[in-house]
Amino acid sequence: MESIEPGGAAREIIAALEANGHEAWIVGGCVRDALMGRAPDDLDIATDALPGETERIFKKTAPTGRKYGTVTVITALGSAEVTTFRGEERYDGSRRPSSLRFGVCIREDLARRDFTVNAMAYNPRRGLLDPFGGHDDIERGLIRAAGDPEARFAEDPLRILRAFRFAAKLGFAIESGTLAAAEKCMPLCSSLSGERIRGELERMLMSDEPERAICLVQLGLFDAVGVPRAERGKDISFASVPRDIRARWAAFAVASGCDTTKLFERLKFSNTLERDVSLLLRELRVMPPETPAEIKSRLGEVRPALFRLYILTYEALSGSDQSAVLAQLDGVLSRREPYTIAMLPIDGNDLACAGVPRGPEIGRMLEKALAMAIDDPGLGRDGILRALGLDPAGKRIESGRKSLSSDKIEDKRSGS
Repeated sequence: MESIEPGGAAREIIAALEANGHEAWIVGGCVRDALMGRAPDDLDIATDALPGETERIFKKTAPTGRKYGTVTVITALGSAEVTTFRGEERYDGSRRPSSLRFGVCIREDLARRDFTVNAMAYNPRRGLLDPFGGHDDIERGLIRAAGDPEARFAEDPLRILRAFRFAAKLGFAIESGTLAAAEKCMPLCSSLSGERIRGELERMLMSDEPERAICLVQLGLFDAVGVPRAERGKDISFASVPRDIRARWAAFAVASGCDTTKLFERLKFSNTLERDVSLLLRELRVMPPETPAEIKSRLGEVRPALFRLYILTYEALSGSDQSAVLAQLDGVLSRREPYTIAMLPIDGNDLACAGVPRGPEIGRMLEKALAMAIDDPGLGRDGILRALGLDPAGKRIESGRKSLSSDKIEDKRSGS
């Protein structure tokens, strides 16, 4: 039997429950992670104590899921979710069990869980309880449903996505019977919320094996949830795609060939995420720039950080070396060469002072000035005005931008 050494909070909570005549076990993913030598993400304890009894035993608790038998116990050594042993009769469309039975034993509580690697329990005195062979599946590197896989997926279709997410997280294969059941039950995913689907896919995309998300598309996930494939997907390697969710979503869209408008809508992308992924996809359709001037022309529409991410993503998807472009981008930014009107050494007041009528003509002249500055960033204020056919010596009206003509700079230096 494997030796698992739970942390202080777990020992304290279990000891307190047992001292009050109750049974208590560490359960779920923290047992799996401990067996694999990984730091657990959270701590879950199952007990025969009802929520009210748990609240009576511990001084500080939070009713995080009391309706479903869960309270969070907070100690000086940490916190844990403590849940009453329960059996679940059936599920409704919200993924919540519509009927709960408290008072079951730990084995029945484990029987309701999704996969064997998550259906284990540990007690410091009693050792490991593993009724479904989860420990063996860890040794074999398998994700396998606890019990009948079709029944597990029918109870909660999100478990289909979770199977692939755990496989990506742990580097495991999905057991053949579980995989066949996942494909057969895929139409049930139509009932899942977009937020839930996006959350699971994002965890896969940010893992070491993001291609698992593409496997779900190939098994019919998008057919089930109403995201058509606008074009044939492309075979790509995610290995070197930047571990940034925007880059990973852009790569996913390329690999899946999905209709991105439907993808954003069905999976409830935030406005910011949708905007950034759309910009990346637009830029990925064209070749990277080759000169500083071309870089600056595109920086006007794509902010520098996102533009850098585009270059890195293009490099990963195309397998081409873009180090020269990145070096030019760094040079443009370090020299603060203008690529927007706001960065120009002149403004509308300068133009008005030089005789340009206020109104639309000012805007047109500033656009011309920007084009000139992009081609020749060394022009400066006077050079731009001369190139526009204007007299830079006209009386200056201060614009509040703290920009000074060269003669005024000299005056200040000389102290006059």
